[in-house]
Amino acid sequence: MQQKDFILKTWPFLLVTFFYVITGLTLEKYYGYEQLHLIQNQFRTPFLDVFFEYFTKTGEFFFGAIIFLMVILKGKWREIMIFLSVSAIQFFSIQGLKRGFFIDHL
Repeated sequence: MQQKDFILKTWPFLLVTFFYVITGLTLEKYYGYEQLHLIQNQFRTPFLDVFFEYFTKTGEFFFGAIIFLMVILKGKWREIMIFLSVSAIQFFSIQGLKRGFFIDHL
């Protein structure tokens, strides 16, 4: 019964996500990855280049710092250690994949 409640409460999000994924997969299948990337780059501007460079870096650090501060403010050492270990595992697995498997990928 809980699964039905979850779907009923989140159906707008699930619907938007479904159409977003289907649209992305359709465009990639039709144009191909490289051509789609070139099409997207036609709409770039110097302002958006700077904006998204810093906006992306904000997501890397800012939100992690906020969550870390919230965990610290709770004052439970177990949760702090879990957060730090999960962050370390995430960091090393992402860096390992980026530098080990996806070397030639832009």
